[in-house]
Amino acid sequence: MPARWVASAKLHECGKCRGLFVPRAVLVDLIKDRDDASAEAFVDAFGDEPPLAVGARPVTYVHCPACNVMMNRSQFAKGAKVIVDICNCGVWFDAGEFTQVIRFVMDGGIDRAAERIATERARDDAAQHHGPQIERHVVTNRFSKSSTVQRTPMLPRNTAAIWSVFETLVKPPRK
Repeated sequence: MPARWVASAKLHECGKCRGLFVPRAVLVDLIKDRDDASAEAFVDAFGDEPPLAVGARPVTYVHCPACNVMMNRSQFAKGAKVIVDICNCGVWFDAGEFTQVIRFVMDGGIDRAAERIATERARDDAAQHHGPQIERHVVTNRFSKSSTVQRTPMLPRNTAAIWSVFETLVKPPRK
């Protein structure tokens, strides 16, 4: 895939599917700096084409164009409504997804995602501090021997442990 320079960032765009590979460092800078000029340059370069609706195309896993490893699919950030492919090298965006993510970041979506993550972590931490309740039952088998069985119910699912691309790139501090 040919390289394309936009706002001092080297990106790779597929001529067939119009997908875009964004190196990890470029994405981290975009998330941290939130430079309006860079964001506008990206939107101007890649247009305002809306991404295909979820389910409009079959789910496919792609190989990283940099290292050829099979990429993992993940949501970009909580609330972004964009599923992307990620590996250690960077992120693959299908046509239209990169612009949607830029708008999400620039409209404060990352701040809202970080707040949701912090809220979920606090809720999960509070649930874990109460500790599991251990239930004890006396069971008698047919040979008249009794034994005590302890059953520990599962703790609530740790929803904060469900990572998104945002969380893997720029992990908010754990409080």
